[in-house]
Amino acid sequence: MAGVLLWLAFSGVSQRIEKSISSFTRQRNFLTATLLLILLISFIQVLSLPFSYYFGFHLEHKFGFSNLDVPGWFLLQGKSYLVSVIFVPLVGAFLLWLIDKFQKSWAIVATVGFLLIQLATSYLQPYLILPIFFEPQPLEAGSLRSKIENLAEKTAVKVDKIFTIDASRYSKHTNAFFTGWGREKRIYLFDTLLKKNSEAEIISILGHELGHSKLHHVPMGIALSTVSFFLTLLLLKLFYRMLEKDQSRLLLRFSAVSSLPLYSIILALVSLITTPLLSGLSRYNEGQADQYALEITGDVKAYISTEKKLAIDNKSRLDPHPVYAWFNYSHPPALQRIKRGLEFASKNK
Repeated sequence: MAGVLLWLAFSGVSQRIEKSISSFTRQRNFLTATLLLILLISFIQVLSLPFSYYFGFHLEHKFGFSNLDVPGWFLLQGKSYLVSVIFVPLVGAFLLWLIDKFQKSWAIVATVGFLLIQLATSYLQPYLILPIFFEPQPLEAGSLRSKIENLAEKTAVKVDKIFTIDASRYSKHTNAFFTGWGREKRIYLFDTLLKKNSEAEIISILGHELGHSKLHHVPMGIALSTVSFFLTLLLLKLFYRMLEKDQSRLLLRFSAVSSLPLYSIILALVSLITTPLLSGLSRYNEGQADQYALEITGDVKAYISTEKKLAIDNKSRLDPHPVYAWFNYSHPPALQRIKRGLEFASKNK
């Protein structure tokens, strides 16, 4: 993929494509950007399909994770493609339009636009995106529902609805997540989680997810990504000015969508620095949420058994190389999480 981006950036192909589309759209920049992004996403989707098949289908079946047959996998890829090809070009074209429209304050305006898009996506995701892939069903009344409601009340988090989703149609992976803003807060449980875990273990997992909410990790993440986006724009603008001084023909203009392949290469290099920092912050937040779950439930046995099951079900490395974990892991390794539970038990005998 890096080779393709380099070819698009330095061969002038992306600039020629933009000029052709621009003549077709009669110089309507927003429409030009949308169509070019659709074309770019489609091109990348086709090129990456063999790799997606190997890693997302072949290996998932080899290790016993996937429940999909070949037609089902291609249907899932098609759904993901449609979501990307509808959402990403519109958002990208909107941000490029802001950059082009506001010549002096474009960085601030585009950053505000990016923040609003994040908030809207976070709020609308359970209504627009989730139903495309799953069929959420209200969790039936019973012991588990009562325990979840009691946990939410204990944590002072108002939960509007509790759903199960049919994740088993895709894979054997287990998960649960918490979403929503203001009064519209929802809990989603994978049906695989209900089949593999006890009620005490599910409550421990939800204690972790509610910990993210109570500790404000979601707004912190949005704020961090917004600041990162702003700094990225400034970095790209600095790079663009350097190219302007050298009279480079690599860029038509700063807000040109044909510049995205070149920008992507630069950002990939920058990510070599930012990835371990963001991974470290994520591990810290996950550790906080683990600690919160232990404190709010007091159930060390359920916490540890959950971590063991997650490690077994996902065939996780229990003790990966510290450097690899430092760079790549968004969650603490399994042994570290289990150690946290044992330390909590020792301190609270």
